[in-house]
Amino acid sequence: MKRHALALVLLASIAAAPSGARADPVLIAGAEVSTNALPLSVVKRLYLGQATFLEGVDVELAMPRDGSQTLDAFLRRLDLSPDEFHRRWIRQILSGRATPPRQLAPADALAYVRSHPRALVVVDDSLLPADARRVSIIDD
Repeated sequence: MKRHALALVLLASIAAAPSGARADPVLIAGAEVSTNALPLSVVKRLYLGQATFLEGVDVELAMPRDGSQTLDAFLRRLDLSPDEFHRRWIRQILSGRATPPRQLAPADALAYVRSHPRALVVVDDSLLPADARRVSIIDD
């Protein structure tokens, strides 16, 4: 009986969680990344290691750490599950073809963009500072 009561309390607390907890991923870019918009297919190719250059710039990719709502929402936008994303990267790493995106804490994203002019970083829209340059993702 105590287990059922505890489970009900847990479910109620999850249901009562603020709906604003939804992550809305956006891209921010360093100074050398000149584009203001990218097709979704290009973003997917970059973040899967199938491309590294964007308009002549060898971009330095970064994204939120595993398990974050922002990363999960970004992968859904790319039509990938976290498991599929990791499987693809394991193949890329073992074959020596590419280096995976750096994983950052949300607080480190802006500092990374400022110190890496070729950076393209996934962040939560709610954490987007006013001085960050947003890169829109355009559906193909």
